[in-house]
Amino acid sequence: MDLGKVAVCGVHDAQTRQDRIVVFVMHTKKIELFLPLVQRLKSHLNYRGGWHIQDVVPIRRIPKTTSGKVQRYKLAQSYEQGEFDVVLASLTEAARNIQEANYAPVPQGEIEQKLIGICQAILNVQSIGKEDSYFDIGVTSLQLVQIVDQLEEQLGIHI
Repeated sequence: MDLGKVAVCGVHDAQTRQDRIVVFVMHTKKIELFLPLVQRLKSHLNYRGGWHIQDVVPIRRIPKTTSGKVQRYKLAQSYEQGEFDVVLASLTEAARNIQEANYAPVPQGEIEQKLIGICQAILNVQSIGKEDSYFDIGVTSLQLVQIVDQLEEQLGIHI
């Protein structure tokens, strides 16, 4: 990515009362072409820094001051006010369509079904593949601990 075409800022989530990391990327092409970039960015930032990225938002331009500094507060304010909700919904829908087109159900045993159910509940995702990387999904260390706790509780084993 070119310098000056990406902005990262913290955004306060009023519902959870926590700060979230949101990445804004200049992008003017079709939304479907943006999806691979979203996954790569989330995976890379999670793997390299352990950061959980709330959203990666495509935007046409990044607001800057007359001296060229990125105005992150404007991006955060616009995000908090829901100005990117439509584009984020479009991204979610496009990702769901691609996932459904590539989804092939695999027969699962009882333990695998429990594991998938636990992961779906804790990670708040619809489906998880056996080959999915937790870095790609954006799993946090806290969520991994929650998964282990649930596995120990439901399977009666110590991990």
